[in-house]
Amino acid sequence: MACLPLLKILDLRQCHSLTETTDFSCCPNLEKLVLVDCEGLVGINESIVKLERLAYLSMKNCKNVRMLPKNIFTLKLLETIIVSGCKNLSEFSIEMLWNMESLKVLETDGIPIGEFWPGRSLSILSCLQSSLVELSLQGCNLSDDSFPRDFSNPASLRILNLGHNPICCLPNCVQGLTGLNELFFWECRRLKSLVRLPKVGRLHLEFCVSLKKIANQSDQFQKHTTSCFHNDNLVEWEYNYKLEPIGRVDVKIINLLGLCKLESMARIRLRKPYQSSNGDDLNPVQGLYERGIFSTFFAGEEVPGQFSHKSGGSSISFTVPLLDNYHRIGGLKVFAVYTKHANDSPWALPGPMITRVRNKSKGLKWIYAPSHCGIPGKGEDMTWLSHWNLEEEVHLDGGDQMAVSVIMEPWLLVKEFGIQLVQQLQSTQHKTIDPYNVVCVTSGHPDQYQPGVFLLSRRSVPIKDPIWFNKILGDSDEEDTTEEEQTIAAAKTDGNINSRGLLRGWKSLITAARFFLTLLLSLALLHFLTKRRDSPKAMDG
Repeated sequence: MACLPLLKILDLRQCHSLTETTDFSCCPNLEKLVLVDCEGLVGINESIVKLERLAYLSMKNCKNVRMLPKNIFTLKLLETIIVSGCKNLSEFSIEMLWNMESLKVLETDGIPIGEFWPGRSLSILSCLQSSLVELSLQGCNLSDDSFPRDFSNPASLRILNLGHNPICCLPNCVQGLTGLNELFFWECRRLKSLVRLPKVGRLHLEFCVSLKKIANQSDQFQKHTTSCFHNDNLVEWEYNYKLEPIGRVDVKIINLLGLCKLESMARIRLRKPYQSSNGDDLNPVQGLYERGIFSTFFAGEEVPGQFSHKSGGSSISFTVPLLDNYHRIGGLKVFAVYTKHANDSPWALPGPMITRVRNKSKGLKWIYAPSHCGIPGKGEDMTWLSHWNLEEEVHLDGGDQMAVSVIMEPWLLVKEFGIQLVQQLQSTQHKTIDPYNVVCVTSGHPDQYQPGVFLLSRRSVPIKDPIWFNKILGDSDEEDTTEEEQTIAAAKTDGNINSRGLLRGWKSLITAARFFLTLLLSLALLHFLTKRRDSPKAMDG
């Protein structure tokens, strides 16, 4: 190879016949070396250690490389090493990791570290430098015992990928990584629980099919983005929701709602937010704790308990009765009996399902979209029964004008709707309603997008002005602003997909397109007639 002193980037990707690199002395100023998919490559010339300016080295999918040059750690400016897919790299120098002070990105995806060095993986992961920003260990056959107790060095770590590893729980060393922007557990199929998760910008949990519980270090975690699907077994997410069989629900809630004969309740189709199936599987009746609200869904139209306000429609307005000085309104019991529309198409997606409680006198509104919901079969009725545990500061006083509505259009039809105010002594607090720190519906809820409007759902980002949602809302009250509709639409999009609403949006676009097409044709016809009128033959005629 000729001397190339000015060469800075050498890209030899997919050179399948390349078996060994050349002497790098001819290009002493090389900064980036790319050897991706060089399947025939067996070794790297030792002269690579003379590339004092080398900052980037990628050997991705070099399947036959067995070892790296022993003194590669002497490269002081080397920031990125990618050896993902180098499945025969049977020697990985601990000294290399320990001495590379500039290393920022290390990707070892697909290298079975836990298989090659069953006793050394702890030492390797303990040698990570404090300069490391991105670490990818996807598919490295790492079990729970493969991780050190803590990562004491990589305080600057921002991206950590542990996907496709046979771990069952959150490694202890991850709990102390408070500066993470992204954390990946993609396709960790044995993962059952994530307890004491640190605050992270984005969490990837796709295809964690055994995951049942997520518990965070802080309630602020709920404001960050989580990517989930194919998580059918996820039943408890701290600060978000908890799902449990109705037979295990606190007896006080069971009595409060008037439920009985729990053991004889028929199985139902339950839509879950991160499920992989279409919801056709039958599930036992469940109790859902979420944002200070307890809900349950069961088959049939028989509603337990007494309800002072009932309606054959989907909304109720009433006045809060006057109470003595010893009692207050501590909660709301709400029920809705619903069924599928007779003319609904078989491919209609479930959603939205929303309850809105409005205190018109005080200008307060709470909008709730449950993360789970019961799906009635064709010709079947389903009952949604819920209890709202109201914080004392919510202030439902005697004489307050209230309006409560349930929105299930367009895929469901509400047959009956009812409300019951729950009185309690001023000093009584139902702390058992929600057992994981979000115990009450409150006027101080963090998901507030305008004064007095609170979104009680998992989504924290409102959708911008969905123009087709006004008709679904079905409320012509002038005080309902676009901001409120945005919060309702945000709840709708969070796992409650409205297929017909989206269809209406497309229909609006199609209607507009037809209008403009008709206008263009009319203008073209007018132009043609005008031109014909002004032509000489037309004048002679």
